[in-house]
Amino acid sequence: MRAIKFLLTIGVLILIQNIYAQDKIILKDGNVINAYVVEKSDFIVKYKLLNTNDSPIIVLRTNKIEKIIFRNGEVMDVSPDLIRMNRRFGVDAGLMMGLDSESAFYRIQTDYFVTPGFNLEISGMIDVEQHGGGLTFGFKYYFNPYTPGKLKGYAGLNCGTLDNDFQIQIPFGVNYITKNGFDLKLGLSGLYLPGYGYYGLHAVLLLGWRF
Repeated sequence: MRAIKFLLTIGVLILIQNIYAQDKIILKDGNVINAYVVEKSDFIVKYKLLNTNDSPIIVLRTNKIEKIIFRNGEVMDVSPDLIRMNRRFGVDAGLMMGLDSESAFYRIQTDYFVTPGFNLEISGMIDVEQHGGGLTFGFKYYFNPYTPGKLKGYAGLNCGTLDNDFQIQIPFGVNYITKNGFDLKLGLSGLYLPGYGYYGLHAVLLLGWRF
């Protein structure tokens, strides 16, 4: 008889535990969703509502979630891995080649991300034929900055000097950054030299590292 009571007690405790076991999805606006998390990726979380076995799977983007508290007590920060904020400082080197002229420059630059979508940069240019060079200061804006991803498009503006003439550059292209810091920029840059009345388009390839 005692054995039966003992087994019944254990069964009731297990049932209660299963009833109250739940995952808590804490949203950035402060709301809490009691649910069963089915799947999680860098971009979405799939879950079912609590105590509804026939509930459809609901999909929620991770950029709306602060964290998830699992039924076993584990806490997971769901904030997106913003690589450009984890590795704010970068150094790159490469080539800048004219598409409508024979001009070509070696280029080295350093930049710093102020926000996930906005960085400041300094670039140095040396003519491949050693005829001169220049220096620019500017910024780039990266599209969809708060969405996780190694590949981002960008556009920007740089101003400076080139062979003692004022220059303006309008760069745009794509940037690929790996989690270990490898940095690749591939794009185009419009170059305007008002003193020479010149405007041309240059292809830009930069490789570097972020820290």
